[in-house]
Amino acid sequence: MNIGNRIKELRRQKGLTQEELAKMLKTIRSTLSNWETNRTSPDPETLKELARIFNVSVDYFLEEGNIDRVAEKREDFITISARDIERLKKMNALSGEDQAMFDSLLEHFTRKKTKTAGNEVPFSLNK
Repeated sequence: MNIGNRIKELRRQKGLTQEELAKMLKTIRSTLSNWETNRTSPDPETLKELARIFNVSVDYFLEEGNIDRVAEKREDFITISARDIERLKKMNALSGEDQAMFDSLLEHFTRKKTKTAGNEVPFSLNK
């Protein structure tokens, strides 16, 4: 399956018209139609925006082969917010020791319960 077919399929799955998707991409419907019929192809920046809109990777549009096999991969992708990116930048700026401490704290905060002797008890930092 080619790029145009994938764009069309994702657009239909999302219930969008060509006009609606074109507006989201700040282009015109005839341009989108040309992409979907493989007369032309979107530029790399537009492919990135399409990937964001449909929550897929750019590779999804470029990978050859069975769309069902590729579609299964879409579940593996997550969207990262600008806030999350800023948090990652701050964490990466920490020293190795501070990163280890951060990882330890994160592990403690993400555990909901611990199991002791088969009984579930609420997790507490104040043991």
